[in-house]
Amino acid sequence: MSAGGRIDPDLIEQVRTASDIVAVAGEYVRLTKAGRSYKGLCPFHHERTPSFTVSPEKQLFYCFGCGAGGNVFHLVMRLEKLDFPEAVRRLAQRAGIPLPESREKGDGGEKKRWLGLLEVAARFYRQCLQEEGLGRRARDYLAGRGVSPEAQEKFELGYAPPEWDRLLRFLVGKGYRPDEAETVGLVAARGKGSGYYDRFRDRIIFPIRDLQGRVVGFGGRALGEGTPKYLNSPETPLYHKGQHLFGLFQAREAIRSEGRAVLVEGYLDAVMAHQCGFGNVVASLGTALTEEQARLLGRLAQEIVLCYDADTAGAEATLRGLHLLQNAGPEVRVMVLPAGEDPDSFLRKEGPAGWNRALAEAVPLTRYLIDSLLARFDLSRGDELVRAKAVRAVAPVLAGLVSPAERRIYLERVAGQVGLSPKGLEGELERWRNNSRNNLSLERNTRNNTQPALSKLEEDILYLLATRPSVARRLRQGGALDSFSRAELCRVAQALAERAAEGKAGAHCLDELDPEAAGLVARIMEEEELRPQGEEAIEEVVARFEARALVRSLRRLQSEIGAAEQRKDLAGLHRVVLRYKALRDGRKPAAGG
Repeated sequence: MSAGGRIDPDLIEQVRTASDIVAVAGEYVRLTKAGRSYKGLCPFHHERTPSFTVSPEKQLFYCFGCGAGGNVFHLVMRLEKLDFPEAVRRLAQRAGIPLPESREKGDGGEKKRWLGLLEVAARFYRQCLQEEGLGRRARDYLAGRGVSPEAQEKFELGYAPPEWDRLLRFLVGKGYRPDEAETVGLVAARGKGSGYYDRFRDRIIFPIRDLQGRVVGFGGRALGEGTPKYLNSPETPLYHKGQHLFGLFQAREAIRSEGRAVLVEGYLDAVMAHQCGFGNVVASLGTALTEEQARLLGRLAQEIVLCYDADTAGAEATLRGLHLLQNAGPEVRVMVLPAGEDPDSFLRKEGPAGWNRALAEAVPLTRYLIDSLLARFDLSRGDELVRAKAVRAVAPVLAGLVSPAERRIYLERVAGQVGLSPKGLEGELERWRNNSRNNLSLERNTRNNTQPALSKLEEDILYLLATRPSVARRLRQGGALDSFSRAELCRVAQALAERAAEGKAGAHCLDELDPEAAGLVARIMEEEELRPQGEEAIEEVVARFEARALVRSLRRLQSEIGAAEQRKDLAGLHRVVLRYKALRDGRKPAAGG
C-alpha cells in the first residue's frame, strides 16, 4: 500500500519513537490541551471551530470535520504531500536519524535527483552573481535597490547570465541530462530544430524553497527593460505556484515566535522587509492568493496581515485573497500603504519606524473588504438601483460573520452607508444565508451518498483488527476477512491483519495504509467508547461477523452449484458440493476441494 516500496522496519520504529505526534503536529498547527487530547484548527480544510484532534496516548490524529486521520507518518504525508517512504525520511531528518544510502535506494530516487539538480542550479546562479566581472551589473542593480550583501546571502540571491545555454552546459558537465533540466523548469525546448535553451537569462534569481528548505523553483527579475519583468518557474513535478510562498522557509521561525505573518506581493518587498528587521514577511508568487497558501499561513500564525501594493492591481489582489483568509482560522488585517507606494519603496523611504506605524494602523479584514466594495458605488445620489447592487456586493461578507457582536457592528455601519435600516439589511442577509444553506446541503448530500455507510459490525471488526492481534489472526485464518460489504474494506482488513501478524497494533498498524484508509481506521479507534470492550463483548462481535461471513460464503457456493448444474459440469459440481457441506458442517474445506 505504499507508493514507494517497503522500508527497513527497524528504521520505521526508530523514527516513530523519536517523533511524538503532538510535537510534530505542533510544528504545523497551534494546539491546545483538551482533556487527554489536544485540539486545533484542521490544516486540511477551512474551519473556525477546532475539530482537529491529536491523541498523545494513541499517537493518532483525526479531524471530525473532514475525516483526515492516521498516525504521525500520515500526518506528514498529508501536510507535505509525500508518500510513506518520503515521510519516514522527512521525520528521520527532523529527529537527526541518519539514513544510510542503501535504505534510500528505490524510494523517490527520481525526485531526489531533481531536488539535487535544483540545488546545483541555485549554487550556479549564486556563483555567477559573486563572480567579479560577470555579476557586476547584477550586483550594481541590487546595490541601487538598497539590498545589502547580508540580505542577498540570507535569500541566496543569484544571477542568470545572458548567454542562451550557459546553465545548460554547466549542468551537463555535472552529469545531468537536458531533459531532466527541462522537467524541473530550468531550460526549455527550442521551438524549431533540436536542443534546449536556458529559461532564465540576464535576471536576478530568487530561489524558492519549500517549508523544509528544499529548492523547488526560481523567480527571475529582469535587469533593465527586459520582458516579462518577472519570470517564474513553470509548473513542474516539484513546483506548484499556488502551494508555496517566497521566504517562508526563512520566515517560519519568526512567524511562529511572533504569532503573526505579513504577506507582501513581490520578492524584493520580502527581502527588504527582512533586511529592515521584519523576519515574519513572506511573498505570494503572483497577485492572487491561493487556498493552499492561505492554509499554510493559517497553520503558523494567529494573525495574518496583508500588505500589497497601493495600486489598482494590488488592491484587486488583496480582495481576491480575503475570502480565503476569512476561513483560514487566524485573525486577518490589512495594512494600507500610501498611494503609489509598495512595501519595498515604503520601507526605503520611511524605514522600520514607518513600517511599525502602518502595521499598528492595519484595519480588520471585514472593515477593509466592506469599505473597498462599497467604494465602487456612488451612494451619494441615493439611487435605489445602485444601493441594491451595493447591498448584494457586501451581503456575502456580512453573512459570513460568526460573532453576533461583530455582525451587529457591521450591520449598523453598512446600513448607514447604503441608506437602509439595519432590519432591511438583515432581510437581505437572511435570503443570502438560505441560498447558501441550500447549496451546502445539496453538496453534502451529493458527497455523502457516493459511498454507503459502514455497518457498526464492520466498524467494530476493523477496530478489533487494529487493536487485537489475536482477533486478526483468528479472522484471517478463518477466511472471514473477504466478507466485508465493499472490496476496499476487504483490502483494509487484510492489511490490518498483515500488520497484526507482524506484531503491530494501534497506531503502528496504520503504517503504509493509504491516507483515506488510515483516516477511516483512525476515526474508528478514536471512537473507542463505541467499540466492544471486555472478552464477552469481543467474542460476541467476532462470532456474529464469522456467522455473517459463513452465510455469505454458503450463498456464493449455492450460486456456484447452480451455475455448475447449468453447465452440466459434474466434476466442478462435485467439488463445490463438498466445499458447501464442509462449510455448512463447520469444517474447513480441503485444499483445492
